[in-house]
Amino acid sequence: MRAIACIAAAALCASGCSFIAVHGPPPDQPPGVMPHCTSVPIAPVVDTGLFGLAVFGAVYAHQRLDEPDGGEFPNNDFLRMQRTFSVIGAVLFGAAAGYGYLKVASCRRTLRNSSAR
Repeated sequence: MRAIACIAAAALCASGCSFIAVHGPPPDQPPGVMPHCTSVPIAPVVDTGLFGLAVFGAVYAHQRLDEPDGGEFPNNDFLRMQRTFSVIGAVLFGAAAGYGYLKVASCRRTLRNSSAR
């Protein structure tokens, strides 16, 4: 059971820090009380950068697969693996960045509304 929890935690950490580090405002926020939430988009920006690197890795590996001589990897297995894992990483980091930006925007909106009262 402990191994499954460690694997799940590692997968969540590897998929993007916004899922862990970004917190939106609580849904049952009482009026007049400042919410405790993430208002600075540091984690979504990091996830966006990692998304860009993953897309670059996938495109680079895909272009190298088209080389007739095989380049450094004559059997192309490594390049196929790199392309696959880069696409998976791009999806996960993109989802984490989107989640983080939505939560930060919700937090900023709630902070703005609570300070205007």
